Amino acid sequence: MFKTPDNFAQKVKPNSVLVKVKAELMRRGAHGIRGCGIIFRRMDDNGDKHLDKYEFQWGLRENGHVLNPKEMDELFAFFDENADGRISYNEFLKALRGDLNERRLGLIKLAYAKLDKNGDETVNLMDMKLAYDVSKHPNFIDRSKTAD
Repeated sequence: MFKTPDNFAQKVKPNSVLVKVKAELMRRGAHGIRGCGIIFRRMDDNGDKHLDKYEFQWGLRENGHVLNPKEMDELFAFFDENADGRISYNEFLKALRGDLNERRLGLIKLAYAKLDKNGDETVNLMDMKLAYDVSKHPNFIDRSKTAD
């Protein structure tokens, strides 16, 4: 099941530091998912697909950022959404992506409203079955897949 975007908690951002970091990362090629992946892999010295505090700190320094220890701690805590002491690729992307603008958020709300047939603010399999007609899908037509 998926909850509507209104139910997601918002973390407080270390705004001034994050704005500078995002601008510098974008200047160095972190445009879109592919660019962010390249930057992340460059920072991930041991190749474990996570950044520890040391890798994050040195990765930022290599990208031209000089942060004081307090700024580094705040920024690391912001990126480390699940507080496990490491930043995963998904956490990295989510932090860089930022908040949705009003237009995109409005479109998401429209999609949820269309899918949430019983109005319980969740989208489950029954809602999907009611919202999507598979009868015209090529895999249903050629009988390689069932409606379920």
